[in-house]
Amino acid sequence: MGLGWDSGFPRTPLLDDGQIIAGGPREGYERRIERWLRRTALDTLSAETADYAALSGVSVSKVAVGDPKGRWGSCASSGVIRYSWRLILAPPEVRRATVAHEVAHRTHMNHGPGIPRAGPHPLWPRPCARAGVAARQCDAASLVRPDVLRLA
Repeated sequence: MGLGWDSGFPRTPLLDDGQIIAGGPREGYERRIERWLRRTALDTLSAETADYAALSGVSVSKVAVGDPKGRWGSCASSGVIRYSWRLILAPPEVRRATVAHEVAHRTHMNHGPGIPRAGPHPLWPRPCARAGVAARQCDAASLVRPDVLRLA
């Protein structure tokens, strides 16, 4: 997946042939892309959370995305699950492992043996996921392999 700007395209980003493309003025392009990624993250993570919750027989009261300083996800005892919007940039299997982990907290509000662990994954870069780097410090280039998402 790559990013592209084309003045002939609409201002609202769209996924076209594996690229996220937005048009309109070059000024504000990055902000439009980020807003689109945040909306896409909320839609995707909400659907995946609902699927895992149904499979697990648990309820989730709300799914939200934000830009936390140091977490990829969190689950409150109230049933609210929050994710970093940047998870949408991660490989799908890594994102789903994070969703499964947070949904498991609806049963186990700890990190004991009942909680699935994502563990090292060949597509999840060690600088972000395994070395304790805060979610906000990871940008698109460091979240995915260059051949998965090219930043133009």
